[in-house]
Amino acid sequence: MTDKENLPSPSPTKMVDSAPSPPSPSEPTTTTTTTTPTPTTTTTQEQERNYRDVHMFYYPWYASMSNDGKWAHWNHQILPHWDAVTKSKYKYDIRYEPPDDIGANFYPQRGPYSSRNKTTVEEQMKEMRGYVVVVSWWGIHGADAQGDPTDSLMHLILKAAEKYSAKIAIHLEPYTGRNANTVKGDIKYIYDNYGKYSSLFRDPSRGDRIIIYVYDSYHTPAQEWATVLSKDSPNSIRGTKEDAIMLGLYLEPKDKSFLIDGKFDGFYTYFAAAGFTHGSTRSNWVDLSKWAKSQGLFFSCSLGPGYDDTRIRPWNAMNRKSRDNGKYYDQHWESALSAMPDIISITSYNEWHEGTQIEAAIPKQIENTIEREGIYSYEDYSPLYPDYYMDKTHEYSQIFMDKKNSTSSP
Repeated sequence: MTDKENLPSPSPTKMVDSAPSPPSPSEPTTTTTTTTPTPTTTTTQEQERNYRDVHMFYYPWYASMSNDGKWAHWNHQILPHWDAVTKSKYKYDIRYEPPDDIGANFYPQRGPYSSRNKTTVEEQMKEMRGYVVVVSWWGIHGADAQGDPTDSLMHLILKAAEKYSAKIAIHLEPYTGRNANTVKGDIKYIYDNYGKYSSLFRDPSRGDRIIIYVYDSYHTPAQEWATVLSKDSPNSIRGTKEDAIMLGLYLEPKDKSFLIDGKFDGFYTYFAAAGFTHGSTRSNWVDLSKWAKSQGLFFSCSLGPGYDDTRIRPWNAMNRKSRDNGKYYDQHWESALSAMPDIISITSYNEWHEGTQIEAAIPKQIENTIEREGIYSYEDYSPLYPDYYMDKTHEYSQIFMDKKNSTSSP
């Protein structure tokens, strides 16, 4: 997800323009093409879609040489393992060299784009129109280890979302010094600075409040969260103009008491690697949905198309999840539809480092990489077409919303 260099305990923590400016002559790319199934034609229903209970995690941390005068994230370094013996078996702390050799197992159809490119961001928001886009945000002044402060990108994103009828929620990252009280200040800042945009999502079915996903929420004690989230606390946001729907991260069963004691409104599971945590294991989703309802909590069930971060974490192959020509995504959607959570969240729209993206990817081969000599072939969606996962997301989202609407009708 974020630039979490190691994965959550007990395993290593998760980490992550429409057509960007074309590469300069000094930055050639080599692309192979394959024959793929023809995507379905866009319908009027798709053009007017409203999938407000389907959320997509979105990472605005990419920079390109042509747009920004530097690379960010596409040149991600290979991360070391924390165990000295395992660490010694792999190269580490060397960076990939875009535009051809990037820190991802898949190669984007857009090329290694910039998150500051207006055309790119507008095209991305157009693809996600009708959805809630959950933007990775590192606080008022913060940034991930490689990128620029995310606050500086928010106005571009909000304007683009406004133009194309997407809605924006916040994925609050664990910036340095984050605690319950700084988060209260963050919420006020979000309302004061982004509230003028109609694209800032205020959930009409949940009190017109904004939604904030709190990554690594367990880093702050539940009792401290309660000073801000309990309606009985004098420092509470509850019942004020800064009230928000606060979703904590659920990993394991022990997090249930944390969420209740911390007075969170609900929880999400984030990880797209099946079995990586209790929350990312789809056989647990029905029970989690029942438990959430019994506690009056919102459940945002996170699912994804697969997982592969072995270009940046070559030692993490045990957590790789093959897309299996779309079957992995189908299975997870079907399990989520059986559980019928309040929200389904997609991990992810564009977390390329971890291979969870549904953004379009293409076949590509390059000669020599920082890891090895010889021909390297990126993974791709073949025999499926580049936009396949976006199209399947639209189909499943419609089923989910229709099912929700039918059960809520008198």
